[in-house]
Amino acid sequence: MPRLNGKAAKATLGEDMTRGAALLFGNTKYRIQSVFGPLRTPANDVETLGDEFKALGFETYVVHDADRAVMGTALAQFREVIAKLPKRASVYVHFAGHGMQRGGENYLVPVDASGVSEADVLFSCIRLSEVMDALCWRDDQQKLIVLDACRSHHVPSTTRGEVAGLAGESPDRYERVNETFVFYATPAGRMAADGAQYGNSPFCLGIREALKTPGLPIAVLAAHATDFVYRMTDKVQRPWGTGNLCHLWPFVPDTDELATLVNSPVLAPNGNGGANAILDPADRYVAERGHLVHKLKAKDTTGRWAYYFVLVEPEKEAAFLASINGDGIIDIETYGSVVASSYGETPSEEVRAYLKERYGFAA
Repeated sequence: MPRLNGKAAKATLGEDMTRGAALLFGNTKYRIQSVFGPLRTPANDVETLGDEFKALGFETYVVHDADRAVMGTALAQFREVIAKLPKRASVYVHFAGHGMQRGGENYLVPVDASGVSEADVLFSCIRLSEVMDALCWRDDQQKLIVLDACRSHHVPSTTRGEVAGLAGESPDRYERVNETFVFYATPAGRMAADGAQYGNSPFCLGIREALKTPGLPIAVLAAHATDFVYRMTDKVQRPWGTGNLCHLWPFVPDTDELATLVNSPVLAPNGNGGANAILDPADRYVAERGHLVHKLKAKDTTGRWAYYFVLVEPEKEAAFLASINGDGIIDIETYGSVVASSYGETPSEEVRAYLKERYGFAA
């Protein structure tokens, strides 16, 4: 598994077709001068998920047992990585280790955190707001920040405040944060299982299980992981999430979806200036959670005819329909996301089967 100061691992998708980038911290061996004790599974968790993201085609970086300086350097380097990613490439950040909360702020604990007072200890930690300010500024890519923290009772009472677990987030704290979802192993004030008997935390295993289904938006991926953890822990632990996502983009698009995002995000007008997008009023389907799928036939930016199945957010449907009847130039991501596509005069059998299984209608 590559480290951040090494070379990133990529799948062979082409330079412009990366699915995204992942940075994973696993803080297991807290130093003897630290006021925090060692943990059992963070190292395994980040290696397990790191292998998963590498296989999915993410540029993947794993950092073990990071002190505050290493964490800060890794975050700065990762910011440069994601700044170079194409539009709609996904970003994943994972922290497994000790966590703290104080005054509504969450703190990620490096392995050298120490001090004689609570203020000293907090000063030696990394604030979640620092992470989000550094990594979450772009509004054309989605970020999933996963915090698997406070999983043991080794945190001294003088540094835990009045409750265990991580705090809730104040939206006012993150005015410059866009398209971000923070996913906690457990609600504020609760402890989370470390899963030593399994070799990985239940939260890690839940995320890995959810990643096996490509094409899921972050909110759906989080729901799958939450259900897995809730059942695995016999309804004791239920993960919690918060964020400001505006789009239903697939967090891990499959190869066909990825090619569509790269090659045809904009549908161009035909030669006579009229709209070349063909939309039959009957080609409107109700998809998951009441969202709408429209079947759209159009030429992509290479000039080939193709079918696109566009998952449109309900409140944007009127604007989407108006754009179809406008100048013929349609920026799909403004209104929703492409959930399936194929070239040709009719949708492919593979696309038909996928839509039937996933959304319950025959295209």
